[in-house]
Amino acid sequence: MKKILIFGAGSDLICELINTISLANNDVSITFISSSLSTKRKFKFLQCKNNFIHINYKNNFEKQLSKILKNQKFDDIYIPNGYLPTANSLAEIRKSLFINYFIPYRIINSIIKYHKNQHVRVVSFSSPASDRPRKSNFVYGSHKAMLDFAIEGLRMLYPNITFVIVKPGPTETKMTKNLLGFKHNKIKVAKSLYWQLHLGMRNIYAPFYWKLIMIIIKLIPNKIFRFLNL
Repeated sequence: MKKILIFGAGSDLICELINTISLANNDVSITFISSSLSTKRKFKFLQCKNNFIHINYKNNFEKQLSKILKNQKFDDIYIPNGYLPTANSLAEIRKSLFINYFIPYRIINSIIKYHKNQHVRVVSFSSPASDRPRKSNFVYGSHKAMLDFAIEGLRMLYPNITFVIVKPGPTETKMTKNLLGFKHNKIKVAKSLYWQLHLGMRNIYAPFYWKLIMIIIKLIPNKIFRFLNL
């Protein structure tokens, strides 16, 4: 039986991804970790074995993590934490840094402590915004880029752990509800993520063609890019 651990289970996208995983394979055991007690209701549809754990990210966080990771082994660990700042104020920058970098890095650090000699896959959710600074979301992008950079280093230090970086394109979720412009259906994005994870890819854009889009965006000269409303 495959054992999956999910931090930040309140994510709309992770909910769709888990639905896709459960439909493809019922022989899984899923442990959900969330700071919100209401999250449990989102996964009533699951037929596979599952467990829900409430966690407080601001109170004895490492101690809570130790209890979960010390005596259990997991095949896949998902970390979909994400927060899109609503302004460039100091308070929003701090909140973004805490959610987009500090929480996932602390989780990864605890995973390494208890699983560094085991074969485990850690799936961290980033964003195409981390590929190149843009006027509209450079704070969010910079914090996601910090985590991406750290994971690239951890890949070299801990070869037993498979670190996967996931970069979904604009997706219809509660995090992006106030953003204007085109957004992908979250079911479509989740299916793209599932198949790329199934194929063992380690740097994932979803839908897949976002990889080509970001290659093009990174090639645009700065003199032109600064005038684009992206």
